[in-house]
Amino acid sequence: MSNSPAETGLSTLGPFDYNYGANSKGDFVGYALLQIPANKTDPYTEHAVLWPHDGGIVDLGTVGGTWSEANAINASGQIVGKSSVRDDEYDPTRHNIYHAFLYNNGSMKALPVPGVYSIATGISDHGEVVGYYYRAKDDGNVDFSVSYPFYWYADGSADGKTVDLQALVTSLPAGTVLTGYSINSSGLILASATLADGTSTQLLLTPTEDTQQPSRERDGSISTARQAR
Repeated sequence: MSNSPAETGLSTLGPFDYNYGANSKGDFVGYALLQIPANKTDPYTEHAVLWPHDGGIVDLGTVGGTWSEANAINASGQIVGKSSVRDDEYDPTRHNIYHAFLYNNGSMKALPVPGVYSIATGISDHGEVVGYYYRAKDDGNVDFSVSYPFYWYADGSADGKTVDLQALVTSLPAGTVLTGYSINSSGLILASATLADGTSTQLLLTPTEDTQQPSRERDGSISTARQAR
C-alpha cells in the first residue's frame, strides 16, 4: 500500500487558480485569476472561489470591483478573505486596495474594519473572524510597514462588531506586537508576534472561561496568551 496522498485535482475557472484554506468537510477556498491584463496598467479580474468537497467550483464574486481572494472557510461554509469594493480601487502609487469580507449564505459583505486596507485571515466554526489591517500615510498611500490586528464577531447588529485583538490580550508581554493570525473551531487564535527585543515567536491566544458563550454574542473576547509549542 502506498503512503502517498491521492491526487484528485480541482476544477478551474481561469488560467491560474490558487487555494489557501480548507474546512473539516474537505471544501477548499482560494481565488482564480480570470483575466490576465495585456500590460501592467490594464485592470485584471481575480475572484474568490470555492471548491466544494463534492466537486465543481463556485465563483464567489466580489464585494464590488474586479478582485477578491478567499483565505479561510469554516464547517458551516462561511468564508473570509479580502475584496475590492469598487472598480479600479488603488492608492496613489497604484497598490490594489482590499477590504476584509465575510461570505455567508450566498452573499459577500465587507466587514467594518478600520484603516484603508484589510484582510480577514481566519474564521472559527462560531463565525468569529480574525485578520489585520493597514492605515494610510499622510500622502494617502497604504503604510505596509505596520499591521494592526482585528477580531470580529456577530453581536446581533447588522454589521457585527470589530475590536482590537491586541487590546483584548490580558497577558501580552510588554512591547509585543501581534502579526498574522489564524483561528480554530474552538476560538483559539494562533498569532505570530514580534517581541520587544525584535525576536519573533508564535503565541496561542486562549479565550477566558467567562467569554465562552455558546451564542458567541458577547462584548469581545478577553484572551490570555502563552507561547505555542
